Amino acid sequence: MKRFIFTLIIVMISAGSLYAAGKKESTTSSDRAMYLSGQGYITPANEIEIDAYISQEDYDYPLPIDTPVNFVVDAEQKGELSYLQIGMKAQKTAFKDLPKFNIAFVIDCSGSMSAANKLEWVKDSFEIFIENVRPTDYVSLIVFSNDASVCYPATQMKTYIEKQSFKQKVLSMRASGGTNIYDGLAAGYQEVIANYDSSYNNRVILLTDGEHNARKKTKDDIVNLAAKYNKLDINVSCIALGTSADVNLMNDIAQEGGGSSRFISNHEKMVETFSTELDRLLVPAARDLNITLTLGDDITLLETWGYKNKTVGQTISYELESIHNGDYETIVTELLLPKNYNNSRPLAWLTYDYKTMDNQIKKSTAIPIYLMEKASDASKTIMNSRILKSEAYIRLARLLIDIANRADNISSLQRQYNNDIRNDGRNGTVYINGDPVQSVSEQDNTSKATMDEIIYQLNLCIQKLDDMRTDLMRIDDILPGDQFVKDFQILDNYKATFERNLNDMKSFSKKTEDLDF
Repeated sequence: MKRFIFTLIIVMISAGSLYAAGKKESTTSSDRAMYLSGQGYITPANEIEIDAYISQEDYDYPLPIDTPVNFVVDAEQKGELSYLQIGMKAQKTAFKDLPKFNIAFVIDCSGSMSAANKLEWVKDSFEIFIENVRPTDYVSLIVFSNDASVCYPATQMKTYIEKQSFKQKVLSMRASGGTNIYDGLAAGYQEVIANYDSSYNNRVILLTDGEHNARKKTKDDIVNLAAKYNKLDINVSCIALGTSADVNLMNDIAQEGGGSSRFISNHEKMVETFSTELDRLLVPAARDLNITLTLGDDITLLETWGYKNKTVGQTISYELESIHNGDYETIVTELLLPKNYNNSRPLAWLTYDYKTMDNQIKKSTAIPIYLMEKASDASKTIMNSRILKSEAYIRLARLLIDIANRADNISSLQRQYNNDIRNDGRNGTVYINGDPVQSVSEQDNTSKATMDEIIYQLNLCIQKLDDMRTDLMRIDDILPGDQFVKDFQILDNYKATFERNLNDMKSFSKKTEDLDF
């Protein structure tokens, strides 16, 4: 009878079960986590990047005046820690004044694109996009499933006729088959290179909801292909859709391909991206950004987030391939201050250089960064609104990583409980409040102890989620507007998932006790 009860146990699953092989996270943060959590999934720890949570917010960085990029520096103390934040905001050029486009759209038409009408999102978005295209712009359309084909070869949108022809090809797209990203991407590059012009913005846009499953080429082959064409000044940006999109691969392609990546969860966001935000995916405002922070001698670097970086002694160097039209970027460092730190001395010095789009080099002198003077009773409170927000995102992302690891542990405990039941309630190890205890005798019944541990861990996760929600609400009250709408939804969805599992486990535990009695 116990074995029958075991088969009804609902095992907590995470989004990791949707991926054959994932390396790291992720095409955006809250957008994707909110989407997955709404489906009842817990985002795996290896797909959560603190950088992504920090960079999702623009922090109200002001637009530059008479320069391609504006740099904004904030620094503040929190107890013995200090947070130093570097913000960048790129110039915003009107669409009609942007460099001419040579774009290949590479669209996933595998069978899964029919789910949730995702292919219809794409069609509606193209309807808006094509109306904004200028007569000098080249546009091509490649579709892929098991294989890839050029649906609309690279053509200048000179007249109404070309635009209508493109629309008809878009409407003809149908979903079926597998997901051969390599062949689709390769075909897209060929369409762009056929009309390559250094005065144009030469780019591929890859859109997919799945994971590459063609056997002839590997994921590494795809990333290497992107890196190859990046060296030829043809960049790629990626858009991921749905729960099954391989966001790790999208990030790697964009990073090596000189572009950006993002996750889109619904029709409204897709239309917004193609109507008002496409230039943030397509058009660089500056290239080859190099940013250097030199910390004071007695300052200890704990962690830093934001782009490729390396640390040598007290110097942290960051590299950013490009920043796009109207876009924003953020770097944050977490520093340990010495006791009785004298904030009349610079915390660090900042230098940067980058290339403008006409290949001029812009370079700064060393800029000293100071901590703001604070009363002793306020030393543990962050007052700077930008740092208050970014530090909250850091703690939120750290919590979600912890929750993901605990969810995996709970799943393991549930499997152990199943094994206990198969062995008439006997196993070799028992966990109490997260810690393994001495192996027990084969005569002892361990299933109840395992069940108790599962319930303890579920309650602990719920408490951690409640505590974070309370803290975010406190910060939300300080900051103007509603800052954490998506994040509150993630926490609420997670809590509902854990509470559902908790109620199920308690119910099964009660039934087991009744049967034993």
